[in-house]
Amino acid sequence: MKNSVKQVNLGAVRLTAAVTEEMLENPDFAAHVRDSLRRYRDCDWGPISKGDRARNEEAMADPFNYGEISAFYEYPGRPEWEICIMTEIGGRRPNQTTVTLPDDYDEE
Repeated sequence: MKNSVKQVNLGAVRLTAAVTEEMLENPDFAAHVRDSLRRYRDCDWGPISKGDRARNEEAMADPFNYGEISAFYEYPGRPEWEICIMTEIGGRRPNQTTVTLPDDYDEE
């Protein structure tokens, strides 16, 4: 569902090693990542909670204060292809977006 915010400034996009490897091995997964990034840029946060949605909108409302936005995207029939996209925004640093798999949290 799209909200009233225009678009997310993704800044530099970083893919974890696991995402990169899966994209190179599977064109359908690569298309899923590209589509998810487009949806994310357009503020379609995927199936997240109302609280997470509100935090994203609050962070987007004041780009001069540091914040983080995040979203999750599922791929039908392939739960291992769920991805998380997170962007650190605001402050004095340029925005940085990271695309991860859920298991990437355990490895970092």
